[in-house]
Amino acid sequence: MTKKLWKVAAAGIAVVAAVWIVGGCGGGGGAGSRLQLFLADDPLDAKEVNITISRVDVHKDGTGWITIRDFTSSPLTINILDYRYDGDSQTPDQYLLADSPLDAGHYTQIRLVLTKIEILDNSDVVHECEMNSQDKTGLKLIGQFDVPQDTKTAVLVDFNAAKSIVAMGNGGFRLQPTVKVVPLQISGVATGTVVFKDASDTEVPVPAGATISAYQGTTLAGSALINEDGSFGILGLIAGDYTLKLETEGYTAQDTSVTVSPGGESSSGTITATAAP
Repeated sequence: MTKKLWKVAAAGIAVVAAVWIVGGCGGGGGAGSRLQLFLADDPLDAKEVNITISRVDVHKDGTGWITIRDFTSSPLTINILDYRYDGDSQTPDQYLLADSPLDAGHYTQIRLVLTKIEILDNSDVVHECEMNSQDKTGLKLIGQFDVPQDTKTAVLVDFNAAKSIVAMGNGGFRLQPTVKVVPLQISGVATGTVVFKDASDTEVPVPAGATISAYQGTTLAGSALINEDGSFGILGLIAGDYTLKLETEGYTAQDTSVTVSPGGESSSGTITATAAP
């Protein structure tokens, strides 16, 4: 793996699953009682990030694990960069991973049984992440949520590669997942634009791997790569106040405050980044 790619990967990548759940009654799920699981992604400076999934489960209190989608006979491979947030309403930000009946109740986990994860870098070199036991027992996304009777509920699953992809001494990489689960109704997206300027105050192209992060106090809440046009969107932020910090080598910018509202996008405006002295 090139240093450039993994420097960018360490800045953060979010795999987002929006779980739309309509609570019903009875084991059959009832009319309109379904779960839809969507997959999306924040940008990563690579050509492809391919995740192969063999099964999707949810865990319900008093019942145990329930399979909502089974790809065992033909595992599903998704290039999550095809579903990244780009601010364009004409392109899909989500992939429908599962659509299955589901009863009302209290749920504690989502589990993705993975076969492999491969990254195609910008030099067309493929790198496979070592997954420990995830390919056998599944990637367990721990986070409790309730599905009220006859009510649609959405859950956002945010996979942070800043902490989840670990370099090993032998030159390989290991998946060590750091994941948060957030009810979609109380979360939103922090958006904005970053303008980069050189020492003479002339606007310059967005540097490769330019990153911006959202913090609450000293706690990192989310990160995103900045698109070529300077736009960005940090997904999966619980509604509240955040400080946006530019984390791009060679440039500095004043921290920017933004208040994220639930269920939509909250703009931080334009941030100016200047070349570091």
